[in-house]
Amino acid sequence: VSVKVSTNGFIINGQVRPAITLTPNVTYLFYQGHISNYNSILPHQMVFTRNRGNVSSSSLLTDIYSINGTPGNSDSYVLVKPTSQTPGVFYYECLNHPNMGGVIYVTTTLNLTNFAATTSINRSGSLYL
Repeated sequence: VSVKVSTNGFIINGQVRPAITLTPNVTYLFYQGHISNYNSILPHQMVFTRNRGNVSSSSLLTDIYSINGTPGNSDSYVLVKPTSQTPGVFYYECLNHPNMGGVIYVTTTLNLTNFAATTSINRSGSLYL
């Protein structure tokens, strides 16, 4: 996922502060190598948090992401891997600058192998459990 910075916030794949949907147990790479992420004093470091606008250590979801490099350098990226224990809604934020991030939704997939043999799908596509 390409990450750039504008005066309006993070630009993710060409969109300013979009809502993002992620799937549990899939690793996503947010590439922050673009020069717009650079700031010599306080770089635009992307982090993931439980609460919008809150980048305190108690709100950060440090168990689901890891940071590599310094934003604005070619080796800079953040890996994030939500799990089934990750909140269904969380946020991406800039560690050093407020109001740059947006919302992330975690999708859940229905695994039919976990249901009883009585599970069926009718002709209209509705699922009956």
